[in-house]
Amino acid sequence: MAQTPVRSADFSPIANTDSDILTMADSALLLLGEFANHATQLLADEGWEILDDGLGWPRYVHEASNQRLRDPPILASLDNIDEETWIKSLLLELPCIVAPFVSRTSDSDQQVLVWPVKVHHHSLNEDSTFVSVLDLTEEPDEENEGFSETVTRVLILGEWKGQLAYRESELDLAYPQGTHLENWYSVTLAGISLIHPSPSQRILQIGLGGGTIPSFLSRHLNTSTTITCIEINRTVAKIAEQYFGIPCHPSLQTASDATVVQPAAFKPLQPMKVVVADALRWLAEAINREEKYDTIVLDVHTQNSFPQALRTQEFFKMCSKLLSKQTCSALVVNAGSAGEWAEILDLCAVFPFRNLMLDAKVSGTDEEESGVVVASFNEFVISKDLWDSRILDERIAEQVPFTLEDVKLKDDGVVLIRWGGNYNEVPELSEELRPKPSTTVKSDDPVWDLFD
Repeated sequence: MAQTPVRSADFSPIANTDSDILTMADSALLLLGEFANHATQLLADEGWEILDDGLGWPRYVHEASNQRLRDPPILASLDNIDEETWIKSLLLELPCIVAPFVSRTSDSDQQVLVWPVKVHHHSLNEDSTFVSVLDLTEEPDEENEGFSETVTRVLILGEWKGQLAYRESELDLAYPQGTHLENWYSVTLAGISLIHPSPSQRILQIGLGGGTIPSFLSRHLNTSTTITCIEINRTVAKIAEQYFGIPCHPSLQTASDATVVQPAAFKPLQPMKVVVADALRWLAEAINREEKYDTIVLDVHTQNSFPQALRTQEFFKMCSKLLSKQTCSALVVNAGSAGEWAEILDLCAVFPFRNLMLDAKVSGTDEEESGVVVASFNEFVISKDLWDSRILDERIAEQVPFTLEDVKLKDDGVVLIRWGGNYNEVPELSEELRPKPSTTVKSDDPVWDLFD
């Protein structure tokens, strides 16, 4: 509500703002301001203050110890409060969240305020969990003469626990959906699907989220590829189309829904079939229809946990019945963090071959590292030489923004994979084709500061 009116640099609303909406927005801002002032006082009591870094981004500064932090510090005064850690951290983060900065709209020179966290969607599911779509501003590039803020659109299921909280999906709005990936496990899920492209590959994805993996495969595999996505949550499926640019077929949008506009310089994604259904029921029906898929991507983690309803041998047996018997066919599973790997491997015992794949760069050193399990009827071959030859295959329609640098098989059967290149950047993008950020501000422009 507080963000509903568009405001100019002096905080006045842009013309034609409804007076009732403005009244409610101002009231919401005053309430948020009270919480922010309380957080600021808690910080001050322990020698912390929030200062502008000179570019419009706040920092937590402790002069006595010469600390400058982007994330909230741990305060002794909050240790005895019986609340979860994220709640206390979010309270201290609030002064930064409610402090907008001046930027310019993409279609005019009028200066407007931009919120560090912009709420696009927030609703309550039938199961009493929240679904939210947020735009988060990232740090600017301080090396440039001017700077532009990077805006990341994120999908959150459940409570939002601050800017560094778990994200179901994320999309850099400087680039269209499907041109890049944000993390190792996403690269691995997509890379396994790319390394053995069949002439007319049939891909089934269970768990759509923001559509990161299917959109990447849609853009990089040729038009003979068919992609079917199963998503149990209709709200999430609609959000993927409305806010993340997924071309669902059939469309879930109504005439009044807003859409993410794809830059004209990029070809549109191929429409993909999106089915809103319970995976167990849909798989049973697909088996009766005798459907087969060459790659099944299982990416169903919700709030960083594998759903209990799918932690069964029966579910994985159903997946095996839908997987074709081609040499390159595989079930590719986002196996989450270390506590879930053994169980996922056991559930995949219906397949003769299964391997746990880990990031060679962080394996054994990161408590939060992600794992990917690959299960198949035939021994699944992955190597740098195979990747280098396959990635030039005519069935790869667009240059892939990462490389396979190294693969090592450990004695315990774990496969260590090292991806190279900047997989979260679009390769060889000319300045003419590069989408312009939606908001930019020069270094000498004024910055509205909540802390003055």
